[in-house]
Amino acid sequence: MEGANLPERVTEEGAWVVDTHFHLDRLTRELGLSITASFGDIIRGVGQVPASQLVGIKGAVTSFCDPQFFPSLMRVEDLMSREMYKTVGVHPKSVNLLTRHERELKFQLWDSRRLVVYGELGLDRTTHPYEWVAQEFLHELLRWVPPEGVLVLHARGVPRDRLNMEPTLRLLSLCQAAGIPNTQYI
Repeated sequence: MEGANLPERVTEEGAWVVDTHFHLDRLTRELGLSITASFGDIIRGVGQVPASQLVGIKGAVTSFCDPQFFPSLMRVEDLMSREMYKTVGVHPKSVNLLTRHERELKFQLWDSRRLVVYGELGLDRTTHPYEWVAQEFLHELLRWVPPEGVLVLHARGVPRDRLNMEPTLRLLSLCQAAGIPNTQYI
């Protein structure tokens, strides 16, 4: 994210951050703004931040994981021009709602090679067990991940699995079965 041209918020101490999992689409909807809103409008929409929480933004990766709000290729180009890094995936709770059009758009975005991160994809065991079968669809999605990209996995276990061991091990098993190389960045 070297040279990211993003708005700066800096503390007196000069703390800088890179937000590696930022939901621009969800934030702008929550603020009642368009996805094309400027960063200045977004910062104004968030409101006053206590001085102790001010940081400099060195870079950000925005994650689009709600299929109905996937960006178009034109929007991806706009984000690139603002040096906003992006990822497109499907949240496990949305995988069974994915339409054919949304699946095709996701594959089109992945094939464009304009993303630096692929996902978020994963398993969420906080849903009813009958939904877990639909989440296993991610095996098909994993086959499309290019080896040069970074893969974002989402693993959330049942409440008693505080370390998320079951979904993490299952995800790694699905990655291996889909041919994801051991050298893939995750």
